[in-house]
Parts: sequence; C-alpha cells; structure tokens
Amino acid sequence: MKKMRAIYLTLISAATVAAICFGTWKHVNPGRLSLTMNKDSFYFSFIPPNQTTVRKNLDSFDSIDIHLSRADIELQSGDGYAMIYRGDKEECPTLSVKDGVLTAAEPKVKNTAVSNPSLVLTVPGDLSALKNISLASGNGDITIDTGRELAADSIILDSSNGDLDLNRSTGKSLTASSSNGDIDMEGIAFTSSTLETGNGDVSVTLADSLRNYTLSASTGSGDISVGDSDYDAGAIRVGDGSQKMNVQSGSGDIDIEDD
Repeated sequence: MKKMRAIYLTLISAATVAAICFGTWKHVNPGRLSLTMNKDSFYFSFIPPNQTTVRKNLDSFDSIDIHLSRADIELQSGDGYAMIYRGDKEECPTLSVKDGVLTAAEPKVKNTAVSNPSLVLTVPGDLSALKNISLASGNGDITIDTGRELAADSIILDSSNGDLDLNRSTGKSLTASSSNGDIDMEGIAFTSSTLETGNGDVSVTLADSLRNYTLSASTGSGDISVGDSDYDAGAIRVGDGSQKMNVQSGSGDIDIEDD
C-alpha cells in the first residue's frame, strides 16, 4: 500500500511540474500546439501566433515575376492557377495578374515574428509552357517541379540564402544564383545556362547529351565531375557544342551528367 502511495505521489508531482513548465512556456511563447498523427508515429509542433494559411484562385497567366524579401517559393502543378501562402498573416503578399504576368506585392511590416513563410504557386496539370519565369527570395528556397516537362523562354531563380531546385525544364535561357545554398537541376536543357553559388554544391542532370554543350566550370574549394571525368578545384572548359553552360561555386562540389 505504501509503495502504491509513493508511486501515486510521484506521478502527481511529475504532472504538476509538467503543468507548471508548460504554463510558463505558453506564457513566454504564445501560440498553439498542433498534434500530427499517422499510422506509425505522432508528433507535436508549435504554431506561432498570427500564423495563417491563405488559399486563393488566380487569373490565368503565362509569365511569373515574383520577388519576396523572405519566403520559400514553389511552382507546382495543381487543379488550376492558384496560390497557397503559409506564414504570418501580416506578411501575406498580394498576388495579381496584369497583361498575363503574375506579380506579388508585399505589405510593409515593421516588426515581423520569427517565422518561415512559404508561397506555393500552382498551374494546371496539363500546362506545358510559360513565357518567362522569375522567382526571387531574399531568404528562402526556390523550387520548380510541375511533375512534367515545362518549357519557358527564360527562367531566373535567385536567393540570397536558400537552395534552388529545378526539375524537367527546357528553354532558351536559365539563370540560377544563390549566395548561400545548393543548386540542383534535374532533366534540364537550355540554349544558355548560368548557375552560380557562393557557398554550396551544384548538381546538374541534363535532358540531352553533354556533346551538345560548351561547358565552363569553376570552384574555389571542391571537386568537379563532368560525365565520366573528374577534376580538382579550379577552372575547366570542356566541349564545343552550340549550347553554353557556365557553372561556378565559391566553395562546393560540381557534378554535371547527361541522362
């Protein structure tokens, strides 16, 4: 009986301490806990205050020109032209279409909460081409993956601090630049490509043959691999094809292969 009483008192004490700790944490960190469950596990996540999800249908567009101060940006296929924003409700950008170009206007926010906002843009699943795509973020990853080959005259991806990912795209001009982040290009073919990162690895899988390219690559610290050939850090120039590709990394490996 005494043993059961001791166990009971221990459980009550532990519950009391946990309640006090949670109450203190809740006071310091306003927001709410969210429980996510699946068949194998469950976990709690903290949702900061003022967080929101905004879903909005958009007018059709054939070009994108979006520059955000900070947010992950992703272009993917969906049921139609739409946006999904997740983050601080005060930072939610206003998207509009004029003359076929999708743009975004950010609100002026003086004091922003620590958050990791994201903006997802969707296009119809059967869309195969856009004219021009320009996506930029001061702090965030940028991804284009529509699940099928997407053709564009020009694609520009720029992030001061974030990774850049592009999948199954072709066109005339590609520019991908990150001051700090990896660049991953899968299944691409462009007449002219410039891929630059100050600190990060660059990985390219071409949709066509390396024989089609004149390739310049350089890294200050890292290895360079082109097809079956490996090179030490430095600058190289290989091939004499009509398509041009320039790849640079201040510090990171460079790997270029064809399909």
